[in-house]
Amino acid sequence: MKNRILRFAAVIILLAAAFPVTAADTRQVRVEWEGVKGARGYVVEIRNREGRELFRRNVKTSYTAVDLAPGAYKIRITALNVFMKPGSSSGWSTLTVKIKEQPRKESEGESTNRIGRLGKDEGDVSKEDALEKEKELKREEELKREEELKRAEALREEALKREEEMKREEELKRVEALKEETQKREEALKNEEARKKEEQARKKAEGYPRGLAGLGPLDIAFGGSYHFPVTRWKKYLRNTPGGHVMLSYRLSGIEAVKNMPVLSNFGFALQFGVVPFRGITRDSSKMDLMTMPLGAGIFYDFKLGTVNRWAFDLRLAFLAGPSFSRQEIRGLSSRNRMIIKLYYDPQLSFRFAYDGYFFIEPGCGFQSVLFSGQALSSVYPFFRFGIRL
Repeated sequence: MKNRILRFAAVIILLAAAFPVTAADTRQVRVEWEGVKGARGYVVEIRNREGRELFRRNVKTSYTAVDLAPGAYKIRITALNVFMKPGSSSGWSTLTVKIKEQPRKESEGESTNRIGRLGKDEGDVSKEDALEKEKELKREEELKREEELKRAEALREEALKREEEMKREEELKRVEALKEETQKREEALKNEEARKKEEQARKKAEGYPRGLAGLGPLDIAFGGSYHFPVTRWKKYLRNTPGGHVMLSYRLSGIEAVKNMPVLSNFGFALQFGVVPFRGITRDSSKMDLMTMPLGAGIFYDFKLGTVNRWAFDLRLAFLAGPSFSRQEIRGLSSRNRMIIKLYYDPQLSFRFAYDGYFFIEPGCGFQSVLFSGQALSSVYPFFRFGIRL
């Protein structure tokens, strides 16, 4: 809209007069412009060279009349929108009002007309206006060039910053990658060292490094027990402590069976114990009955696991052999005799071995001496402490 106003604002400013006028006289000047599509009115403003406002009017037509003396003025036309609010404007342009002598006709005696024009080429706009517009265009071009230079400089600086940031990020990535690789190597070395130590501890706990004559581990254990007679004997015998010593030899040191868990966990055991029972006979005579079982048998170790230097096994064992019993009955006439019988003894125990050298083993057993009339049976918990050779 602004361009159209600039293009058509200065059309014709015409003053018609029937007699000559002087430079100080003012006459009505008609200002016309091409209407703007959609405009509901216009604001016409005219100022003198000093900037003082001489004329301001709202009009609904595309022309107006104003009283002006010859000279140079500034004019601005602003279009009003549908809400009668200022829209686009033509900007301040130079308006020149001049006196033009017209040829006098002797018969008619016409007077001089005063004509004012607003425009560029061919007398439409004054040279002063054209120079001002040219200067304004130059200033705008210079501002545009400066803005383009600033924008280019900013883009160059931004590109340099991005390049520096990318270099720093790449350097940080390389440093992080080196740190991660170093940490992974250190962790791998630590894990390998820990695995080796754990394997060595496990083997020591399981007895692999040690063995009798290089064949297998030999365990020597000393234990204590407490026997509770059962069946018919519990009427005549009291509960009593006992003791024993046990030798056990596992087959894990033999090369042929070392890597076969089913066979390498088997072993042979030999045990000698002493249990001094005390009680009374059927006729209420005091009685001492000391049993000394000497048994041999087999066992099997179930591997439960290892923690640091400790190894845990569950052992099932079965022993059998001769039992030498010495019976003494004190009454009116003392009686002492030796009894030789067979016995059997199943056992269940938990073994905690430390570093493959020492172990402790709590458990329980069922010992039964096969007397002819009634077997002497007792249930007993036991606790062993031993060393591994």
